[in-house]
Amino acid sequence: QDITEQVAFEQSLRDQQSLLQEAERIGRTGSWIHDLEEPSVSWSDGTCRIFGFEPAEVSPRPGLAASLIHPDDADAWREAYGGMIKHGVPMSIRARIVQPGGAVRWVHARGEAIRRADGRTSRLIGSIHDVTEEAVLESALRDSALRLRQILESAPLPIILIDAEGLVEAMNPAAESVFGWTLAEMSGKPLSLLCDTDEIPGAGVHRGRRKDGVTFPLEATVASIRDEVGPGRQVVMCVDLTEREAREEQVRALQKTEALGTLVAGEAHDFNNLLTAISGSLTMLDEGVPGNWLTLADDATTRATDLVRRLLQFARGEAAEMDVVDLRTIASETVGIVRETFDRRIQLDVSYEPGLPPAYGNRTQLQQALLNLLVNARDAVMERALDTAVTFEPRIAVALSEGELDGQRAIRIAVVDNGVGVPDEVANRIFDPFFTTKSP
Repeated sequence: QDITEQVAFEQSLRDQQSLLQEAERIGRTGSWIHDLEEPSVSWSDGTCRIFGFEPAEVSPRPGLAASLIHPDDADAWREAYGGMIKHGVPMSIRARIVQPGGAVRWVHARGEAIRRADGRTSRLIGSIHDVTEEAVLESALRDSALRLRQILESAPLPIILIDAEGLVEAMNPAAESVFGWTLAEMSGKPLSLLCDTDEIPGAGVHRGRRKDGVTFPLEATVASIRDEVGPGRQVVMCVDLTEREAREEQVRALQKTEALGTLVAGEAHDFNNLLTAISGSLTMLDEGVPGNWLTLADDATTRATDLVRRLLQFARGEAAEMDVVDLRTIASETVGIVRETFDRRIQLDVSYEPGLPPAYGNRTQLQQALLNLLVNARDAVMERALDTAVTFEPRIAVALSEGELDGQRAIRIAVVDNGVGVPDEVANRIFDPFFTTKSP
């Protein structure tokens, strides 16, 4: 009898069985059958290995799988398995198993009931998949998400998450406190409700907007979040500059007060001279002494009025009109003013190139800027005079020279002193608003 076809068929079955076993090994999966009528249980090799057995070492039986379920998951397993038997409800459950060696693994088991004509369940068939790696990864992701949420919620700075469409996706409690909106109110809303731009702001200082419409200065830092399709969402971190702006205004007021005090002290002797001239002229006029005393008194009064006007303008911060000014005169007058109030040991010099042209500017603002530079220079040389153990002659020089700025003629005003100097670590900040090298 020719059994060639039978042998070939049997070989094909063996090949398929071998292929199935290899696929189960690679995919960490297995299959099982529970015959309720015999009763008997059959596990594939993959199922045996998932439960921690070698196929030749175990004889599956009803209840063996249930005995290997982790105690914390046993009730859920019994409920799902019983639902298949009693009601024919398909089972899909993720649970932990405890292998004979004590190792704990995560599995995802699925099963379906085969029912007879009378409705009774005769057989259960299903699969089991080792999902330990996925479960560990999911747990790590949950922990990471929890830590991130805790960081966001405890962060003292406002943090806002913006989606790819520029809509608010999340914001932390600090942001809710600063802007006055809750996450529930802002979720899905445009960022323009919170700042003065319809677009996501770049790094820098912007105007924030609170829920009540009040605007305030804020500094923003923006970072993009990349995913598998590229950059999309962005994180905006903010700093409310309201308090800092108030402190800067206080510093500005103090600087202005100090400069005004220096200016008033320096101008006091000029004002006294003018009053003396007025008083003397009126006395001569009263005594009938020949001369143009009335004209002299009137001139002195005019100059005194102009002096008071300039002092008031300086004190109030009024912006005088731009006009053609002689910087040589401004420099000489300002140095003359501070000479009356600075320490007599400080040598003050003014120099300028011959033929220096007039400039276009605001006389009061120019004098104030030069006065501030001179006050800072005084602080620097006097600090060195106090610290040095050797003979030291404090010097401050004001030099005017012609140059070029943005392709146009300009006059350069330099204030040079031999004081303590500027440390390297702060040299790049000397032009920041309100920055000073003066020691506290």
